[in-house]
Formats: sequence, C-alpha cells, structure tokens
Amino acid sequence: MIVFVHYKTHAHDGVSVSIEKRAEVFRQMGQDVGYITGFDPGADQKNVVVIPELDVNHKEVSKLRSWLFSKPEEVEEEQVLSLYSKLRTQIVIQLHQALEKLQPDLVFVHNLFSHGYNISASSAMINILDVLKIPTVSINHDFWFQRQHFSRPQFDFIKINLDFLPPDREYILEHHTMNSLSKAALQQRRGIKAKQVGGFFDFSQKPQKKDAFNQDLRKKLKVGEGDILVLQANRITPRKNFETSIRFCQKLQANLRKKAPLEVSRRAFTQKSRVILLIPNFVELEAKWYVEELKKLAKELEVTVIWGQEFFNSQRSQTPKIYSIWDAYVEADLVMYPSVWERFGSQLLEVFFYQKLPVIFEYPIFGLDLKPLGYEFVSLGNKEVTRQALKVIPPNAMNQAVRDAVRYLTQPDKLAKLTAKNFKIAQTNHDSSALHKSMKSLLKRAKEKRSSKKLT
Repeated sequence: MIVFVHYKTHAHDGVSVSIEKRAEVFRQMGQDVGYITGFDPGADQKNVVVIPELDVNHKEVSKLRSWLFSKPEEVEEEQVLSLYSKLRTQIVIQLHQALEKLQPDLVFVHNLFSHGYNISASSAMINILDVLKIPTVSINHDFWFQRQHFSRPQFDFIKINLDFLPPDREYILEHHTMNSLSKAALQQRRGIKAKQVGGFFDFSQKPQKKDAFNQDLRKKLKVGEGDILVLQANRITPRKNFETSIRFCQKLQANLRKKAPLEVSRRAFTQKSRVILLIPNFVELEAKWYVEELKKLAKELEVTVIWGQEFFNSQRSQTPKIYSIWDAYVEADLVMYPSVWERFGSQLLEVFFYQKLPVIFEYPIFGLDLKPLGYEFVSLGNKEVTRQALKVIPPNAMNQAVRDAVRYLTQPDKLAKLTAKNFKIAQTNHDSSALHKSMKSLLKRAKEKRSSKKLT
C-alpha cells in the first residue's frame, strides 16, 4: 500500500489536488492507496485514518503555533514545552497505530517535514519513521525558512527543531521541491539535494466539450452570447490577486465598447455587451474580509462579477445541477492568472490544456521555471505598485495587457496558434506520464529497500 500523510486530504487546496494526482497514478499501477490526515471531508472512506492533532486548525495546535511564532501573551517556556510534548506524544501514538493498520510499502509525507504549521506533528512523524524506517518520499511544497512568519521562533527549542527540518535520513528515498528556487534553498541551507517536481497534468485525456449538459451554462449564469466571459479559477485568497482581474475586466470592456460593434471570439460584441468575471472556486476561511473588499471594488468600477461557487464543483452532478470546473473552461473566452506568488502554478496547466488565452502576472517562479520554456501569453508584468489591502499593478502594464488581449480576441487565427503552441510546450514538459515513470521507480526502490532490510 502507498500512504499519503498531510494536514488535510481530499479538499480543494493545491496540496490535496497534488496528492490525488499521485494517488491516481498508483491506482492505475494496481496499488492500494491510504491516507493519514488531520481532516478529510470523506473520512469514512476505506483506508483513511484521521488524526485530529494533525489538522493545523486543531484548537491546541493553533494555540501552540501562536505561542511559538507570535507570542501574543505572556507565556512561560515550560508551559509551551508542555503543550508541544503533549501533542507530540498523542500524534506519535496515533501514527504508530495508523501505520500498523495500513502497512505501507511507501509513504509520501507532504509538508510535515518542511513547514512550521504543526511542529509537534513534524517531530512525531520523524520520531516514528526513525523507528519503523519505512521508505519515504518528502514532498516539500515550500519551506518554513521561506515564510517570514516562521522565521522568528520565540523559543530556542523550536529554533533547534526547525533547523533540522527537513530531516536528512537514509530511509527518505527522495526530497521533492516544486520549483528551482526551493531546490536551491534546500541545498544551500541543509545540504540536501532534491528533485524538482513541479506541476503535472494528464494531457492525453479528452477535454470537456460543449455538450447537452453544459449548453445552458451561460443562460444559468445570466451571461449573454455577446458577452466576454473571463475566468479566474483560483480559490479566493488575497495572494491570488482577484482585484487585478476586476480592474482588467473594467478596462477590457471600455476598450471593446469604444471599438464596437466588432467580432470578438467569433461573436458579435456591441455597445451593450459586457466583460464578465466568473469566480467559481471557494473562499478561504480567512479571506471573507477580502471578498467584501473585492465586491466594493467591482461595484465602484461597475464590473459584473459572478460568484459562482454554488454552480461549480470538481465533478458534475444532476440533482441539484452542478457543473464541473471544466465546464467553466469550456465557456471562458480568456483566463486570468494574476497571482503574485505560487510554488509552481499548477492551474496554469489547465489553461494550456483547454487552449484558452492566458493573462498572467509574472510571479517569481513563473519567471524562473515556466516562462523560459517558451509559453506565449498576455503579460501583466512583474511589478506591483502596492501590497496594501488590494494590490495595484502599474497602469502601463495593465493598459498593454488589455491591448494585447483585444488583439488576440479579435484575431482568432492568431489566438489558435498561441494556444496550440502552449498546449504542446505543456504536454512536453508537464505531462503526467513523466510522473508515472517517477512513481514506478520509487515504488521499485522502496520494495528493494524493504527486502534488503528483511534479509539483514
């Protein structure tokens, strides 16, 4: 069995999606898959073991994290150490029981070895694996020392804990990082050589098309045939920079109405046509204030925004009728990706797969690892004017992006060449077939290591 360990699983966040892509590869190889997790919406599933203290939102875990990194109140080190030790012991006991139950051949540990969110869990995981020596892969989406919040621990014992994360152990077959920046940082800080494994996508699958199920989507969303539908499919959190999408839609609409009537995306755009922003994903718990600010901005700029969470999910369902996120891609005229920071940017692969016009803010990892591959896109530049409550990019970058978008949307042949080129580049560099090969190799090495252990 292959076992995945993380703070949460089967959710809509990027790590859960990454876990499921690996899990599906192993299922295709005929392997059983299990999960050890702090939270899982389908926790009653077979081979899912929930350890509440793994959840970063667990009451005592949150309290400890606050003491360790914020120290908002006077607290004695002995009290902090006591809570840390208590949680660590509870997690060690439950991890041992879970691993005894699941009997994994290979364990994938996501972020417990690299984050500061749950230090008791990180320490417990190392403790139990030091004893059991199960072949392990450490998946490090990013590191505690790359996050300002975790760089100032309040107590020496935690600083020592962090300095040894991620661990360098013989039973860890490989460390994986999402990008070249993290790979270099790990080598420099810990002397650990990692394998760079960014995003991946199954480019051999058939894309969703317009069909009987989704043909009424525009009508359901109250979007006219002459309207331009702009999609931003990210979950709603401030670093995803939805405010730039709202401002982009306002300027794109103004530009097109000046030129109207004209043909846009092979449809008639008139003085009454709109540019509409569709946001189909969920709101992060801590981002409710952010949504209110976005709604104020949209109202001020007179931009129509569809908060479509109630209409979309990962899969279609009939009662009530729910569309899949792929149906949103089918109807979209262009896709926004204005995020200011990403570990990789896996959702961009969806844009390339569905051959849509991408409008991208060139966040650091995009500039380092993706742009050099030759992708063509509408650029929002790589500079911010401000990082206050709502971000603003330079006007010249925004205006140029709008002009470029208009050029592609009004020249479908030119757009088709761009999207076909992007599909090919993404397929060559990020197809899940490479992941299949990597996972097969890891499984073989894990079985060889366990066999040699039995012989000794």
